[in-house]
Amino acid sequence: MLTQFDRLQTLRAAFPKEGLFAEKAWLLSPDAFPLEKKFVAELEQLGHRLFVFQRACNQLYQLSTRGKQPAWVARYLDAGKPKELIEFSRRKEIRDDLPRVIRPDLILTDKGYIIAEIDSVPGGIGLTGWLNQTYSTFDSEIIGGADGMLDGFRTVLPNGGDIVISQEAATYRPEMEWVAARLNQRMLDSGYLMLDKSDNSASGNPVSSIEHRVSPETWRVVAAENYEPTDGRAVYRFFELFDLPNIPGSHQHHAADQAVSGREDVVRAFLDAAAARVLATRTG
Repeated sequence: MLTQFDRLQTLRAAFPKEGLFAEKAWLLSPDAFPLEKKFVAELEQLGHRLFVFQRACNQLYQLSTRGKQPAWVARYLDAGKPKELIEFSRRKEIRDDLPRVIRPDLILTDKGYIIAEIDSVPGGIGLTGWLNQTYSTFDSEIIGGADGMLDGFRTVLPNGGDIVISQEAATYRPEMEWVAARLNQRMLDSGYLMLDKSDNSASGNPVSSIEHRVSPETWRVVAAENYEPTDGRAVYRFFELFDLPNIPGSHQHHAADQAVSGREDVVRAFLDAAAARVLATRTG
């Protein structure tokens, strides 16, 4: 059985040399944060419930823009947004798209918890993935298990894709590079394993045709400022929509996005912000 010192040593040894958040330092705990089983059960249902909430917010907004719900809803959510962004987000081909990754910011209280914000461009994906993998080496009860976050993010870009990060969001680049590297490594490992099972040769070494099929950059992190979209390649946008004026070629990025299968670049400004949650108060 590992001592607390051993656990801390395990954490330090596993920490990526590139870090997880740029220019950030960490205090390490030998134990994961404990949660009661009842609260865990609530958390496991929360993601779907918040997805339904965001879908309802989006439907309410779209109906408001067409005069089928009170006009103040769209007027409130559009306030302060650039005209071009509002017009683009209302396009028929994308207006029903919703973020595939959200993060509710929870504040624990004596009586339960409060949702302070629902972040539709959340940081912490790679950090949580690393924490789950690392703590699972000595704790079998980590929520989501060792690979839950990686498995979940892969459903967003199942066949690979570009994780596009702006300079404004550069703090989170190391953690997303960790995610991309782990997903690519898993693909390589699974390709070798699949070949080993079916290969009749004595060596069991992969043949060149398989090696060419498995790319080390199936998932990759790229800078938004000089990003050139590729036809048919999925995109995960990791920057706030208010960064768009600072990103050259952002209009071309949006145009290409319409043709991408399984795209994740959802252009919905009011879902990026905390404003939508006000609807729960004003309409409830």
